[in-house]
Amino acid sequence: MGTSKKILPSIAILLLLLLAEGRFVTAAKSTKINGVADSQEQNKVLEGQINTNIGSDNQAKLMSNLAVKLKNSGNSQDALKLFDRAIAIANQISDTSSKITILSEIAVKLAQAGQQKRSLQIFDSSIKLAQKTNQNFSEYDKDNALQDIYIKIAQAGFIDKALDSGRKLSSNLTKAKLFNEVSTILLERGQRQRANQVLQQSLQYVQKVTEKDNYAYEANGSCANYKFEVLSKIATNLSLQAQLDKGLQIAQNISACSSANGEYTQDYQAWAFLGILNHLKKVEAIKQTWNTAQKISFTHEKLTTWSAIAMKMANIGETQFALSIAKKLADEIPPITQIDSGLSMSTFFARENALADIAIALAQKQQFDAAMQIAQTMMENSQALPENVREFISLPIPSPKTTVLVEIIQQLVTAKKVSQALQIANNLTDDTAKTLAQIAVAQELQKSGQKTQAAQIFQNLSLPKSPAKANSYQGYEAHSSVAIALVKAKQIDKAMQVVNSIQDSLTKESILTNIATQLTDVGEIEKALSLVKNLEGEGSKASVNNKVVAKLIEIGQLEQALQITTSLKEPDNELIGKLAEKIAASGKKEQAIKIAESINGEELKARTLAAIALLFSF
Repeated sequence: MGTSKKILPSIAILLLLLLAEGRFVTAAKSTKINGVADSQEQNKVLEGQINTNIGSDNQAKLMSNLAVKLKNSGNSQDALKLFDRAIAIANQISDTSSKITILSEIAVKLAQAGQQKRSLQIFDSSIKLAQKTNQNFSEYDKDNALQDIYIKIAQAGFIDKALDSGRKLSSNLTKAKLFNEVSTILLERGQRQRANQVLQQSLQYVQKVTEKDNYAYEANGSCANYKFEVLSKIATNLSLQAQLDKGLQIAQNISACSSANGEYTQDYQAWAFLGILNHLKKVEAIKQTWNTAQKISFTHEKLTTWSAIAMKMANIGETQFALSIAKKLADEIPPITQIDSGLSMSTFFARENALADIAIALAQKQQFDAAMQIAQTMMENSQALPENVREFISLPIPSPKTTVLVEIIQQLVTAKKVSQALQIANNLTDDTAKTLAQIAVAQELQKSGQKTQAAQIFQNLSLPKSPAKANSYQGYEAHSSVAIALVKAKQIDKAMQVVNSIQDSLTKESILTNIATQLTDVGEIEKALSLVKNLEGEGSKASVNNKVVAKLIEIGQLEQALQITTSLKEPDNELIGKLAEKIAASGKKEQAIKIAESINGEELKARTLAAIALLFSF
């Protein structure tokens, strides 16, 4: 066992070399992949040249990964030689930023392999490289590159060196970012006290940030405030370190960054609250966060944060508290009745979706009355909007309210309250919403074994009628929604009945493509493939075929995936790569290599062949 453990990794490297040079199947046979190679041959491989078609950065990453594995398996000399090859390849990379990144990653792996001295040497060379600016590597690039190097130095375990070096950075903003990241690294390692000390230093640096350091700008609809971005991360980090009060205080003083026209924002304050909220589990801590979040002024951030808090409370059983947040949200942010800008349009949808998220969370906890109360505050469909708004906006089908009602209905059926579910469904005023709700009821009945009642509902469905404008895709949105819902309920024939009523050929093609995709999602592969024959556009056919191949790879039906892939005029190369790796994992080495060789694109081809080589290594 000891011999094979030492030999196999080097054989994998030999395979990689042969693959890169194009001698795939015959070379694999001649080197006896499943046999034995001697130490002299290993050294030849390690000292050999890697074909440059693979790409220097991928070569370097591959070499350093293998080196760590070799070191851990007891082959320290081979590992060091492989690290040297990785470093040599990295040094050939022309792009300075990429070269620094790869060298730093190799240095981290050297430290993981126990080669601290060599690791520090590579870090030092990376730092020197970053300190040399040129026309393609500016002062801004330099500061960011140094920050990234120091973070990796900390990741490698050299905390003092990372912090000492970081203090010499020219920008207080960059120092704040670095110290916050190092604090996180320390916290992950259980060094809470020191993590807190470093985090406090990060906060001191960010408080010194000036407008010059901040790089805040507004141009071409864009905006940024990097100080607030760092503060949002520090606020999260403070709460992780049991300093919720201080984290919330910082979050409260952050604001969003809006572009000149107000339509583009960076929601820094919401990011801070969401970061804090993400790990909170105790009711009192969440309520404390809610108390602070009520002071948020920007509408979008308020909607995002409040709905997240309400969902969190609903999920831990505090359903009445969640409902109270939803009511406050609906009262303070009334429905938009005048849409005169992109901002008002996005606010309209943000409000509806925020309420929908809370209502669905409550429905899933079987708090049906609470969920229905929220649904009543939402717009049901575009017809409920003023005429000038309907002209400006096309509300998607199903609407957020319909989504909520369908979820409530599904949960009611699950709770064996079928009559109540049907009552809600039948009372809907919008025909499409009613049909979708009825499908949802029938689908749940079908799942629970009540097939006769389900069949009766499916039989009596009111299918959408043809629109006045036969060539209007918007007019056929109801057809699309109902057809997709029927496919999910595995009522394929009825779904096709809806599709066949569509007169516009382009619309029909689009909906057929969507149906085939949904069929694939629910595992009806053969039916999806049969639909491909009815598609006219090559793009539509390719879209469905690629979806089918991805699904087949996912469920392990590799031969069928290969058969479809080889029949396509322009197969998706990313999927070919995944297929080759899966076939290699099943033990069919030569077939996998042949498939990988068929990839169109040297970079992806080399990456896939390298992955196959690694797969055969151990």
